[in-house]
Formats: sequence, structure tokens, C-alpha cells
Amino acid sequence: MYRYAVIDLGTNTFHLLIAEDDGADGFREIYRERRFVKLAAKGIDSICPEAFERGLEAMKSFREKLDEFDVVTHMALGTAALRTASNGEEFIQRVKQESNLKIQLISGSREARLIYAGVNYMVPTRDEPDLIMDIGGGSVEFIVINKSGILWAQSFPVGIAVLFHNFHKSDPISMEEREVLHQFLEEQLQPLAKAIEQYQIKRLIGAAGSFDVLQQLSFQEDSSKSFTISIDQFKAFFQTIVSATFNERLEMDNLPKKRVDMIVVAFLLMRYILKLTGAAEIVFSPYSMKEGVLLQMINAGKKQREGEFRIYYNHSIYPELLRMENSRKRLLNLLFLSGTLLVILIILDIYINIFLLTLLLTLPVGVYIFYLGSRIRRFVLTFKPRIVDLILHFMNEQLVNYQELKYDSKNFIDKGRFMSSGIFSSGADYYKGEDYITGKIGEMDFELCELDVREVSPVSNKLQTTFKGVFLHAIFNEETEGKIILWPRKKRQFLTRAIKNFTWLGGHNVDHEILNESFREKFMVYATEDTHVVSILSDPMQEAIVHFIEKNKKDVYISFINKEIFAGISSEKDILEPRILRSNLSFPLIKEFYDDIEMALRIVQDFDQTH
Repeated sequence: MYRYAVIDLGTNTFHLLIAEDDGADGFREIYRERRFVKLAAKGIDSICPEAFERGLEAMKSFREKLDEFDVVTHMALGTAALRTASNGEEFIQRVKQESNLKIQLISGSREARLIYAGVNYMVPTRDEPDLIMDIGGGSVEFIVINKSGILWAQSFPVGIAVLFHNFHKSDPISMEEREVLHQFLEEQLQPLAKAIEQYQIKRLIGAAGSFDVLQQLSFQEDSSKSFTISIDQFKAFFQTIVSATFNERLEMDNLPKKRVDMIVVAFLLMRYILKLTGAAEIVFSPYSMKEGVLLQMINAGKKQREGEFRIYYNHSIYPELLRMENSRKRLLNLLFLSGTLLVILIILDIYINIFLLTLLLTLPVGVYIFYLGSRIRRFVLTFKPRIVDLILHFMNEQLVNYQELKYDSKNFIDKGRFMSSGIFSSGADYYKGEDYITGKIGEMDFELCELDVREVSPVSNKLQTTFKGVFLHAIFNEETEGKIILWPRKKRQFLTRAIKNFTWLGGHNVDHEILNESFREKFMVYATEDTHVVSILSDPMQEAIVHFIEKNKKDVYISFINKEIFAGISSEKDILEPRILRSNLSFPLIKEFYDDIEMALRIVQDFDQTH
């Protein structure tokens, strides 16, 4: 899979975030790191030598991480400190020389748009205007938003490094310093005050940064989710933090040590904005600028990959399809002409009534028609292998985590392995497979194929379908214990026997452990007692599966049986089977097969990367 990285060079902190597309509309985090470099340790006007070296070391380390995680695309964004510092450009050039990373300096307005992109993903917008506040070291971005988008945005040079160096001289901060700071904010933030009055702001959204201290003070367990604190809760935290000395704050267990020095001015700034807005609550968003950048990169990457596959289709697959399409047309034309000639000869025999002559004339035509039939059969048998080989070549070359993909048109997953998945309880009286693909995803070996499985109905004594579609089997390369089976909820009436069998083996319903409501609506989830469900069914995996089902309208079955993974994606028709009477020059036909394979492999890949 394609991996992306964002480096956010803040005034106090450098952040690295590495992630990949989760298959839905978000991302799956691979690695996250932050370095407290404190570029403005001795003022915002210039980066002191010690901070300069801290920054360079951080960027060199980030460069190593990009290489280690095979990042395909990255962006490094410089904000207020590098915009303001007299030696900011020198720092940018040194980073390029020593770590081969190009830093883009972004304006305050672009920074605001990127913050909005991140926050908007995590905190749903409302009809009423809200105020987003992103506290940086050199500047603070304020963005007024509602459902229609950004209504107003401005960056102000009142970051906590600025406030700390100018106003926090005493320990603890004195009332006089607090008053001077308050007057400074009143002068600097007059445009914000007018915007708040104009839009009648009643809710404050804090974007990551200093606001994550609220998350830790509130003992929120999941730092990846948004949460809300009341104004009364904030007041209690405020009083504790602002009245404490540096050493007292240092002893607070739930206060990050790297934020101990500047957290006081950060809280004074928050309180000023709360009073200005009259907001009754603060909504914390763990997503901010870097996540906004990442979401935009992934969205652009999806379009690019779709474009790459389209280009590959045009350059490699389409010419082969066109060649076979011409062959199909020639065969149909010859078949039509031969058939027409045969009909004419039969009519001629009726009129002249010379049987021997007619036989001598029709026999070669009949033999030629039989020959054309064999060529049509060969066309059908060779069509899919040629196209699948081309698709797998694209996946081998373009998708980083896939290796050694191979195809065998006649082989298939054996019946015993299919039955061991526990997904279906069937005698499999009819079992047929084809289009066998093997390879590796990360360190996991996998096999998949198309299967058509049926059993004799006890009611009608006729064959009825158990499963038809793409079926996958993979083996995790470490010893793992536990069993989970996911069945489509709408298929419950057909799965009663399979559910009873799994329950008999110690399985029980664990729907209550699934927090994703859409996933819970679509699936019944059963597991054995010794299985930690959430660690196996990760949130990104659930999102990707739901997204696939909603997009493709196909049923998905999955089971984790100790170290083995099984997945079935149903399809009523044979995928990528050539049509004789209609054209096969169809990009959607090829893309459907590609999407089905990629979805099955994504389940294995997610398990490989999260375990």
C-alpha cells in the first residue's frame, strides 16, 4: 500500500505522522513521533544555535523513519517560527542539504485551511458557527466554520512561545503579568472579537497542540477521539495549572513534562477566548493541520492511483483487450457467414433434392463451424489469464506491500481448507474453483481463487448455492490463538447451522464489543472466550469493509481461526468472464475484478500491519 508522511515544523514541536489509506475516507496510522525542538527558546525573531541543532537532528531522524517505513509521498511544512526567524531560510537550506527534505513555508491562511480539513474530519460541523482555535508556538490560528465551510479565518502572532517570553517572568505567574498579557491579547485580537460578535460564536473547538493537555488532565483513555469538557471542568484545571509553580507542575503526573513551561500562558489564552465567546464548552479535536494535510494527500493519492491504473489500463490492458476484441469479432463474423452458408445449402437441398451433393457441400462447412467453436472456446479459456496476469503485474509493481503474485487459471483452494474456515456449514456436494492467485502480503502468505460451492437442498433435493465469489486464505507467521467469525446480518436465516456449530465449539455473540455502528448493523460477530476482538478487528479495517460493501453491494464473510485468516466476497456472476456476443472493452469490468482482489488482500494486510 501507498504510505504518506507529513512533517509539521512548529515553533515548539516538530511532528512526524506516517499513515496509509484505510480504504474508506480516512487513514490508518503507521507511526507518529514528536520532538520538542523549541525553535523559539530564546525568542521568535531568531533560532538560537542550540535550537538550530535540535531541529536539524530531528529532521535527520525523521528522514531515517521515512526510509524505514517505505514512504512514497511526504510533505514538510514550515509555519510561524520559520516564517518569522531571521535565519529561518538558512535552517531550511541546511535541512535540505543534510537530510534531503524540502520544507515548504506556508502562509497563515493556508495553515488555517489545513487545520479546518483535519478538524472537520473529526468534529462534525453544525448549522451554527463554531470557532476553531489552533495554538502554536509562534502564532495562533482562528477559523470560524459551519456546515457551509470556512466563514472567516486569520492567523495572529500570539503563540505561546511569544506570550511566554514576553509575559511569564515570575514563578508562579503574577497577577500583574496576567493583566499585561490580557491587555496585549485585547490589542492583538480585535479582528477576532469583531468576527465573534458578527457570527455569534457559542462553541470553541480546540485543535490538538496545547489542547491535548486537557485530554490528559481529563484522563481520556482514547487520545484518537474527540471529546467535550464543560466550562466548569476547564475552570478547575485552569486554577490548578496557573496557580502552580514550575516545580509543582513538574510533579503533576498527568501533565506532559515538555509542556510544563508554556502551559500557563496557553491556559490564560484559552480562558481569554472562552470569555470572549461566552462558550459553555470546549470540543477537543485530536486532528489538526498535519492530519488535514495527510487527508488531502491521501485523497489526491487515490485520484492519482486511479489515474495510474487507468493509464496502465490504456497502455497495457486495453491494447490486449482490443486485440482479443478484434479476434472475437472475426470469430463471430466467420461463424455468422458459415451459418448463413449452411442454411443456404440446406435450402438448396430442399429445392434440388440431391442429398449426396448437399452432404458433400455441407460437410466442410459443418467441420469449419466445429473448428470455429473450438477457437471460441480457446478464446474464452485464454481471455482471463491474459488480463489477470496484466492486473497482477500492476499490483506487483505499484503496491509496496504485495510480493510474488502468481496466477494459475485451473488451480483452486481445496475443499477441506474452505470447510475449516467455519464460515459455512455445508456438505459442499458441488465444489468447483478456478483462477488461483498466490503471493505474500508483508510477511504473510496467502492464496485466493473464485469458488462455486453448492449443496443438495433437503427440501427440493436440488443444488442450492452455499457460496459463490472470491475466497481468500492466509496464514499469520506467528502463533496466534482465538477464533472470530463475521457473518452478514442480512444472511442470518441461511447461516443458522453454521452459527450453531460455532456456538457448540465455544463461540458466542460479541456484537457489543463493536463500536462502529455501521459495521454492527451489517455484521453478526461471534468469537471464542479467549479472543480479544477489538485488537483483531481494528477500526480502520471495519471502516474499509463497510466502505467496500456500500460501494460494491457485495456480501463479505470473514473468519480468524487461530493463525489462519479466511475471507469470502460474494459475486453472483463469474468475475472477468469474457462475453462472446458483446464487447469486452470495458474499464469497469476490469476495475471490478481489481477492487475485489484488493479488498480481500486489504483484510490480510491490515492484520499483518496491526499485529
